[in-house]
Amino acid sequence: MLLEEKMFDKVEQMLEEDGTMEELRADGGEAVCRMMITGGEVPEQLELEQKENVAAFFCSFDVIDTILGIAYDTKELKPVSGIFSAPQKEGAQEPDGELGAFFVQLVDENIGPEGKCPLPMFIWVNEGGPLVILPEE
Repeated sequence: MLLEEKMFDKVEQMLEEDGTMEELRADGGEAVCRMMITGGEVPEQLELEQKENVAAFFCSFDVIDTILGIAYDTKELKPVSGIFSAPQKEGAQEPDGELGAFFVQLVDENIGPEGKCPLPMFIWVNEGGPLVILPEE
């Protein structure tokens, strides 16, 4: 489930009103997955050799009740952990490797030279490809 579903729905409503969602559907049909990338604290159970200049990014989904995460060196601009997961409810399905790789790719592409990443990211995925909405600065 999405971590901030109400916020996601608000953004989607704005995109409906300006015609963006209609364009997305025209290009590739209905969205088959909605994703949201947020930031947060590095989980304590994640044993990292490096503790300074590390941020955690998390990805939640509307179709899977598991959150993915990755720890990232904000100075060197590279991951310092593999992808980790946390089920949001018992028996939750694990996202496939493609979604995990896409999540990391989005962080890689959007993290700036100062180690800041525009968050939250709102993502709709359909047959035509993803629509990624970043917050305005």
